[in-house]
Amino acid sequence: MNLQITIAQLGSTTGYAIVNIYDPTAPNAVLDSQNVALPITGTAVVNFANVNDQTYVVKTFISSDTNWQHGTQVGDAFYAYPGLSNTAVLRNDLAIVADSTSGFSSGQNQYIDTSLAGWTYSVEQRGVGTLQQGVEINILSNGGWQFINGYQIQSGEVFIMHFQPNVSTSSSTSTANPKGNLFDGYEILTADVTLTAADMGKIIMLQGTNPLISVTLPDPTTLPDGKITCFLCNGGSQIMASILATTQISWLKKTLTAIHMGQCEELWLYKIGSTWYVAHSEGNFKTVGQYVEADVLDDINCFQADGGTFSRTNYPRIVDFVLNRLDPSMVVNDTDWNLQTVVNGVTTYPNHGKWSLGDGSSTLRRPLRMKKKDVNGNFIDNGFLRAVDGTVEKAGIFQKDQVGNFFSDLTGINAWLATAGNPNNGVIVLGLPTGSKVENRGNASVNNSQFTGKVTNDGSTYTAAGETAPSTVGVYRLIRY
Repeated sequence: MNLQITIAQLGSTTGYAIVNIYDPTAPNAVLDSQNVALPITGTAVVNFANVNDQTYVVKTFISSDTNWQHGTQVGDAFYAYPGLSNTAVLRNDLAIVADSTSGFSSGQNQYIDTSLAGWTYSVEQRGVGTLQQGVEINILSNGGWQFINGYQIQSGEVFIMHFQPNVSTSSSTSTANPKGNLFDGYEILTADVTLTAADMGKIIMLQGTNPLISVTLPDPTTLPDGKITCFLCNGGSQIMASILATTQISWLKKTLTAIHMGQCEELWLYKIGSTWYVAHSEGNFKTVGQYVEADVLDDINCFQADGGTFSRTNYPRIVDFVLNRLDPSMVVNDTDWNLQTVVNGVTTYPNHGKWSLGDGSSTLRRPLRMKKKDVNGNFIDNGFLRAVDGTVEKAGIFQKDQVGNFFSDLTGINAWLATAGNPNNGVIVLGLPTGSKVENRGNASVNNSQFTGKVTNDGSTYTAAGETAPSTVGVYRLIRY
């Protein structure tokens, strides 16, 4: 596989432009180096042959000879990808001196140069350092920069602009699909975009820089029927990727206008007429909202059922599940979700097993289906899961623990009260075999007594830790989003 890099607009007229490539995991260890004699008229193409199919870091230097270590780096490093056309428009540092550089006079607070428009750069004030954008200076859209605090530039002061490369990546210019290839190449998308007919029939790799990347499909009526495009949501910083249709997508017996993808998920789309169809999918598309028991908290495309809130914008797939698929009884407002009830002195949260509408606009809240302490240090436990019929009782309904009628083989005893009305002489009797009795001796009465604790071997009592539970082993409860 070859890595092709096109460089342009280097201002130097003598020496060499040297292009180095690096592995992103070792960005200072040169893997290969190529050089081009200066000056460059128009553009120059540098080709690295037989490279691995991976992302590479690229750095460019200007040197008087072919040794990059003798030269100076031009702009920042950038990324390049084998099999694609990678173009980097470079620009040398620009140094300006007040009252010496044309159009840059002392006594003012800005520098105007229309050739700077469209470039990303930092401004260094010699003797001071790099000026903070948005704090000390503003970059002007028409080209140039301006001090924010009203600072007046002094005669002889030197400012240096350091430019980042203007990098673009595109697929091969060939539109032919070589025999035996399922797709016409691939593209890497890092920001929201509306696709065109030229993008279809390829592998579209989604590697956004924000929590959500949105890709709008082209008008299907302008495309040939049956041509498959593959979307891979793998890498980048996004939580989800949204594939948006201007017409409709037919899938899972539904008519949709969007399909949302999580990390490491795959979707193949084709169109017939004005409708998009799914040819293949891999991921959580059909299992959104399911609970998962795991020994790790970072299972892919899952978050913990911990009662926390999350962004409606960044998690559109689980938001659609909660608001449009769940029974309405499963979703409450945040006030009701935090409602407390006290039963026999024990505080419970009957709606913690449900979803909450969060702040009502930008967030939702997950169910709390785990053991957790509240703000007072008391354990909140929504208990064990129990199947319900969906009619009389529905998912998320809470039932407080209780002890019902039971049979026991307890040893019987005879017990009596020595003095009537004195509670200190009360004896708790759990059960008696046939023929046993509670005797009343003297001026005493026999009454029912409430059992309030567990009896130990020595006859004393203790209170359990707020729950009646069997032996357990801890596990994380996650929700697929």
